[in-house]
Amino acid sequence: PIAVAPPGAARATVLALSAEAGAAGITRGMPVQRARKLCPDLVLLPPNPALYARASRALHDILRRYAPIIEPRGWGHAFLDLTGTGRLFGAPVDVAARIQREVREGIRLPLSVGVAVNKLVSQTAAMVAKGGPALLQVPEGSEPGFLAPRPIEMPPDLDPKTRDRLNDYQLDLIGELAALTEEQVCSVFGPRG
Repeated sequence: PIAVAPPGAARATVLALSAEAGAAGITRGMPVQRARKLCPDLVLLPPNPALYARASRALHDILRRYAPIIEPRGWGHAFLDLTGTGRLFGAPVDVAARIQREVREGIRLPLSVGVAVNKLVSQTAAMVAKGGPALLQVPEGSEPGFLAPRPIEMPPDLDPKTRDRLNDYQLDLIGELAALTEEQVCSVFGPRG
């Protein structure tokens, strides 16, 4: 089990981890001290920003071949808009599989991919895909059924205060939140609800 974390920091957190570390119960953002308790044989590696930048550039070189619009989302993460590229490259799921293969063969990195009609669903699909099969397509119209059984913590851009508030109301799944009426949500979160 391997994790990447800043060395020597008293409050260091896990920045990245291997599948083996994940299987041991370690999660990204977990304090290193807790991770070591969960997994005494955990190997900690320091971050290597120069290596990440080089790998990210190599990844984006591959992505640029297939998508006219790329929105970077941190090291090794990006959203691709494949609108209008079907005649040139085929269906989005086929493009995703081709990109995965090129990344695996060209820069020897595993790539989890979510294919969907919007960023929220595609990013959630990519997170689910990390546990296998590494490529997950959510067909248009099936988004509510796909999201409903997912943990409420899964949407990536949910701010911590909102997440805590949802936890206070014992909402564990996205589907539980979706089942509430607008009036119920606004009574807790106000107009932004």
